[in-house]
Amino acid sequence: MTLRTIDGIENKKLCLIMVTKNERDRRFLTQKLIRYMGWLAIKCKVFKDKDNTGCSIDINDVITNICEWFREEHSIIAILNIYDINLCNGSQYDQTFKKHHIDTLFIEYIGDDLNSINCNAINNTYIKRVGDTSDDIISNSKILNGQLSYVILRKESKDTLINKVDNYLQTRVIFYILNINMENKSIWLSRHGESMYNLEEKIGGDSSLSPRGHKYAQLLPNLIKCQVGDLPLVVWTSTLRRTQETARFLPYKKLAWKALDELDAGVCDGMTYKEIEQVYPEDFKARDEDKYQYRYRGGESYADVVNRIEPVIMELERQDNVLIITHQAVLRCIYAYFMNVPQGESPWMTIPLHTLIKLTPTIDGVKVTRFKTDIPAVSTYKEKGSSDITDMPSTLSSKYANILEEVSDIQNI
Repeated sequence: MTLRTIDGIENKKLCLIMVTKNERDRRFLTQKLIRYMGWLAIKCKVFKDKDNTGCSIDINDVITNICEWFREEHSIIAILNIYDINLCNGSQYDQTFKKHHIDTLFIEYIGDDLNSINCNAINNTYIKRVGDTSDDIISNSKILNGQLSYVILRKESKDTLINKVDNYLQTRVIFYILNINMENKSIWLSRHGESMYNLEEKIGGDSSLSPRGHKYAQLLPNLIKCQVGDLPLVVWTSTLRRTQETARFLPYKKLAWKALDELDAGVCDGMTYKEIEQVYPEDFKARDEDKYQYRYRGGESYADVVNRIEPVIMELERQDNVLIITHQAVLRCIYAYFMNVPQGESPWMTIPLHTLIKLTPTIDGVKVTRFKTDIPAVSTYKEKGSSDITDMPSTLSSKYANILEEVSDIQNI
């Protein structure tokens, strides 16, 4: 897969230096950043000042390794996890990286424990508590000072302090982490019910649901109620008819996103794969060879869809419980984000019809549960190198790490 350059500034390099003291928070933020950058095809790597046995590594050796890694093609963002906080010298690290034309951004997340305030890493910095007129003075460590670029996030008061952020990469990272909701939540994903176009093996279009698709729409409210209970939930759909019809019986607030519309097939809209193979044989072959980057004539590629739904991902990170009813290509891209799947492989993941998917983010990854209904539906899965629609594999790309997948067959709800 082609690695992404960021709006023409591919020569920019950024080292994110994590000075968050709490191991759980540091690991959670690091995993989120790695997943986000990988999803955007931005080359990113994690470094730390301890080895796998917990023994300290000379920080100068770590910084040297980071600088050498940045010499590789398309290396854009490094993440340096600092464990020995008390030995850390922020100004020294910043100056060393600057000599190699590498920008820095220090990140500190302050969790729930207010007693830990004296252990945090900001020098001569004041953060005002919400609803409190007193100022909290953070300890006088050597890590950060007013000359460095940093962001401090505080969960308890939801305060944020940002200092000397002056370039695009730093701003983009901060915007992402400011949108992360670290509370417990679940994200529910579903394709629309089976459509008339699905029955005809056609792609794209704006067709209505089939009779079986309507049955799935009628079943969905009880299925969701059994799993969500009385928790608040918001439903997001695309603007296309088949997702609207699938959501119409759900008794929750609904929001239609144009960004969640299906991948635009351009001149191939409304055609079957067999017709595309006959009419546009070179395009059919080119798409199979690089399905992620291939763009339909007058339409979109999977890479285009990722760019289109990035604001959706940002808002999804901010929200609590959300049900998204959308289309196969869009769900593949969303699913790839949470599963940390290389985007070049995401177009081949299986997202079956009439199946509800529950994603529960955890400190160790994402727990995935599928609820497969007993309402039959056609397969829309096309194997690489063939124009035939085949049965889908029985699992949802379970080979990927940090994914716990459970399957439940739903009957008689």
